[in-house]
Amino acid sequence: MMVLTFIAFTITAIHIYRQYWTHKNLEQIHFGSFDNSARDIYTIQDTVIAVQHPKGESDKTIICFPGFTEDARYFQDTYKNCEDQVIFMGNAGYHSPFPLANAKLLNWPVNPFEMGTIEHDAFWLGQVIQTLVKNSNIIIHGHSRGGAVALETGRQFPQLTKSSVSLVLEAAVVPQGTVVGPLATKAGQVMVPYLLPLLFSMNRNITVEKLEKMPIMRPSNSLKANLLLSMFSTPKKYKTFVTNAKNLGQWQQSTSFDVYENFNKITALIGQRDDVLNCKTMIASVKEGVKRADNMEMVQTKNTNHFITVEEPGYIYEALG
Repeated sequence: MMVLTFIAFTITAIHIYRQYWTHKNLEQIHFGSFDNSARDIYTIQDTVIAVQHPKGESDKTIICFPGFTEDARYFQDTYKNCEDQVIFMGNAGYHSPFPLANAKLLNWPVNPFEMGTIEHDAFWLGQVIQTLVKNSNIIIHGHSRGGAVALETGRQFPQLTKSSVSLVLEAAVVPQGTVVGPLATKAGQVMVPYLLPLLFSMNRNITVEKLEKMPIMRPSNSLKANLLLSMFSTPKKYKTFVTNAKNLGQWQQSTSFDVYENFNKITALIGQRDDVLNCKTMIASVKEGVKRADNMEMVQTKNTNHFITVEEPGYIYEALG
């Protein structure tokens, strides 16, 4: 009886501690170093959007959407000298890398989807295309989960995307794809989201030395290391990460290959290896997309893992044209 009581007490204590970290308001640890004089900052509920002005005459707008645990800093180095209008979007419920003192509040329709889901972020991306984009030539650069957000936007707003929107899908979450590791199993789909707040809270102040030991860091460079230091501390609450993780798997399983048909052009970049998403199922999904859309191509990159933009940015520049 004592043993059962101890086990019950331990389980209850772990659950209470988990709930504490799930719902705790988290302080922002990492900040961006953007030149805000060249940008307009907007907010809509728990989403932050930054519009970088073109440096000259341009007929192109690039919209960047980061992956799970990332923010706009992921794209900062790649687009800092871009001549085009660049719009940096953030995952809903994440801390802003931009100062918000002079942010403008957007008056958009009510978002019908749960905050933290791919569908929710895609709805805001659709609004961005309708209201903030200045050009008819539009490219969405979506990394990882951001790729799924871009594809979902085409499903929700095909009338906006079919004729004028192209995609660069970088190591993207795709229909019928899978992740790497425990989250790919049915048991993992239950346990991993439950344990995420505990696991991430333990690494909020992770060191570069500890980070460098992770498989995702091969190949490594200083830019990549500095960016990934913040991946355990980007949300305002870990509850958002839990929703992100649950929804990601659900979206992959429930989404058909038809979403590839809603764009003017798609370039899918695949890492030489990928320690976050399953390369085999990603490639199989993209090949199904190529069958359905004549304007879709797959590029298998070299010397890359899951973070192609900060590993081999030349592939991004080539895809952007």
